[in-house]
Formats: sequence, structure tokens, C-alpha cells
Amino acid sequence: MTKKQRIRRFFPAGNTTKGFYSFFDDILPHEEANRIYSFKGGPGTGKSSMMRKISQHFETKGLDIEYHHCSSDPDSLDAIVVSQARVAFMDGTAPHVVDPKTPGAIDEIINLGDNWNREKLVQKRDTILKVRKENSRLFQKAYGYLKAVGHLYENYEKTALTAFDVNRSLFQANQLIQDLLHDYPYQPLIGKERHLFGFGITPKGIVHFRDDYLQDKKIKVRISESIFSTSEQMMNRLKEALTERGFSIICLHSPIKPEKIVEIICDELELVISVDTHYYQTLDTVQYTYDIDLSSLVDNERQQEIQKEVEEDLAECDRLLKKAVYYIHKAKNNHHKLEQYYIDALDFSKHDELTEILIEEIESYL
Repeated sequence: MTKKQRIRRFFPAGNTTKGFYSFFDDILPHEEANRIYSFKGGPGTGKSSMMRKISQHFETKGLDIEYHHCSSDPDSLDAIVVSQARVAFMDGTAPHVVDPKTPGAIDEIINLGDNWNREKLVQKRDTILKVRKENSRLFQKAYGYLKAVGHLYENYEKTALTAFDVNRSLFQANQLIQDLLHDYPYQPLIGKERHLFGFGITPKGIVHFRDDYLQDKKIKVRISESIFSTSEQMMNRLKEALTERGFSIICLHSPIKPEKIVEIICDELELVISVDTHYYQTLDTVQYTYDIDLSSLVDNERQQEIQKEVEEDLAECDRLLKKAVYYIHKAKNNHHKLEQYYIDALDFSKHDELTEILIEEIESYL
């Protein structure tokens, strides 16, 4: 049976309530890589465009591709992975600086700024500095609002979860583990984990690629939270159960609470476990193999006592989140001005030649 091509999209880093938060090391774990290329160069020098051309070339050949999107501009790419070749290309510039760990043997730096007209940039020096300073100000403001969301969300949880029975949720997790994994014994070697983000706080608001994770899975599990319940302990327990049995998994996190897992993907078992949350909602059109509703574990009397307080806290979180998105959107528009100065100063004629050279190098690993 021919294996179906797998195209998936993720966010490898995020604008979060704890600032800029990066899982870049998990895009392609170093010990598994044949080659990791790190693109350097200013904004607008073609890093994302070149990655897109390379990935599309191999996608048309039927290879599995991972697209890793930028949370500050989800139409732009931070990285790609050509899975069968075990090759990754990454944007190695700030804020997710990528420097070689094993220079030459695995890692390689490609400077797309080699072909720019320095004099044109020097002439725009003061304007470029001004635009960069404004970008920094806008992001600081956005991150201030996100930090406020984080503090308020923490207080919301402390109140809301006084109505929730965490121990019963762990009991449900153990029941699910028994149903899913009873044929699989514990293994001496723990399975590998990759960590990325399940959704992004972007200039467009909350963006996710959940359809990609469901597309080839035979076992689909949904765990539905209410605003008075949490799946956090359950998902941690399920993660442990899978890795203890030697399965490799991808854990997708929430930028609202970066330590919280909202999706577990296990390709070996053709399994996906999805959490329906206030900020990351599942698809009702999907037929789930297991559908767990955590609202049944909420004390109704306690819920009524704190209902107004909890709803007000969440409404304030939503308001502050919208303010953060507004300033991230302004920062994106400002960044486009910066990109244009570099686009105008760059000779793109050599990019196509470099792209072909890189494609040939990747094909040598297939």
C-alpha cells in the first residue's frame, strides 16, 4: 500500500503570555538531521520565498513537507522540513537566532544579504533605524498586553478550577490509556518528544492548522474543556504513557499557557488527541473515536457560586488579547516598510541559481 503524502503546518515559536517563546530546536532534532541550513540576511532578503520554492519543488514530487509558520506573519515561513531527506531550512535571524551546533558536518549558514547594495541601505540608515525602533515599541506594547493576559488567566484558573475534580480526570486518562495502549508494553527506551505550538497569536488573531493533524489519523480523540475544567494533567499523563511505551510523539502547546499541551500526535499509532479549549476549538464536523467531555467532572454548586467571577475574568482576558493582536498587526505593517528598503537594495538574480543548487543538495540525501 502506497503511503499517503503528509503535508503539515506548525508554529515553531510564538507570541505568548511569557514573551517570545521558541521551540526551534524541535523543528528537526539535531541528532536526526542530515543537513540544517540557516538563512541569514535582513528583512525582505527572500528567506521565506526561497524556503517556499524549495518546499514546493519537493511537495510536487510527493515528499512529506513540514511548513513552520511565523507567528508574527502567518503568511511567512520560519522554517521548512523535507522529511524523507531529513533536511531543514530555517530563518536564523532574530528573534529566533539559529547558529551552527555542528558547523559543516550538519549545519550550514547561507547569507542572503551577500547580494545587497550596501550604499542604498546606508542612504536609508536613519529611516531604517527609525522603523526598527518603532517595531520594537509596538512589540513591547503587544507583549505587555500578553503578559497581562497571562497574569489574569492564571487568576482565572485558580478560581475556576476550584469547581473541578482533577483526580477524576486522571482516572479518565488512565481508562483511555487502557483502551488505546493495552497491547503495548513498557519499553526500556523512552519515545522521543517534539514540542511545537498548536496555534499562534498572530496579526490575524488566533490561527491554527488543526485540519493537517487529523488528515491521516485512524484514531481521533477529543477532550472537551469547559471554562471550569482543564485537560492539562490528563494530557501530561497521556504523553507519559505514550513515550513510556516507546512511541515518538509531537506535542503542540498553547501560547496562552506555553507549558500546556493541547494536541498530541502519534504517527506510529495513527493517533491524534485534541483538546477543545476556549482559545483552540475543535472541529464538530470530525467523527471522533473517543469524545470526552470534562464538564461532567465539575461541581455544579461551586460553578454557580463563581460563574460571574470566572466569566468576567475570561472576558477581560479576551479584551486584552485583542489589544495584543492589534499591536502585533501594527508591528507587521511597520515591518513591511522595513522589508521594502531591503527589497529595493537587493539583487535577486542569484536567488534562483542558489535555489537550484540547494535542491540538488537535498536530492543527494534521498
